[in-house]
Amino acid sequence: MLSIILQTERLLLRPPVAADISRFVPFLNDFDVTKNLSRLPHPYSEDDGCAWVVRTAGERVRGEAFPFIVMEKTEGRLIGICGVQPQLDFMLGYWFRKPYWGRGYATEAVRRVTKFAFDELGTNRLTASWIDDNRAPGASWKKSAASLMVPRNKTASRAEAQCSAIRLFLHPKISSAWDNNK
Repeated sequence: MLSIILQTERLLLRPPVAADISRFVPFLNDFDVTKNLSRLPHPYSEDDGCAWVVRTAGERVRGEAFPFIVMEKTEGRLIGICGVQPQLDFMLGYWFRKPYWGRGYATEAVRRVTKFAFDELGTNRLTASWIDDNRAPGASWKKSAASLMVPRNKTASRAEAQCSAIRLFLHPKISSAWDNNK
């Protein structure tokens, strides 16, 4: 599973490589992008990016994490990162550059990574969490998966911020709907 490439109508999702570091580091220094990401330092350096690429390559080999660089197909631009971490209860997460917010790219990437997790990793559940005042991740989850899954909601407190979490389970009667619900 080292060289997995996923595609959607508008996106190409592939594993990160060293050549990507100089392309994503500047966007991770935009505080609006990173302020709601729980595990990133700010400011974010080239060394941070290098460490992440190296660490996630090892995690991919061990089946612990599957991050994907998200590229816009038409322009070939790196627009974000989306991935799933089996080692963390199949936690799904993402970030996108600001010019790509509100254009459906996150929903499209989440939907494709969700399909990958169910079809290729063999899970029947995914989890995600977000800071309550950042509603976009929850909206992407619900738009991309609500018709295919049964939600269970919970709220937790983390780092003095109210967080929302959602756990979604693939309903066995509609598992074939993935192919019909692109």
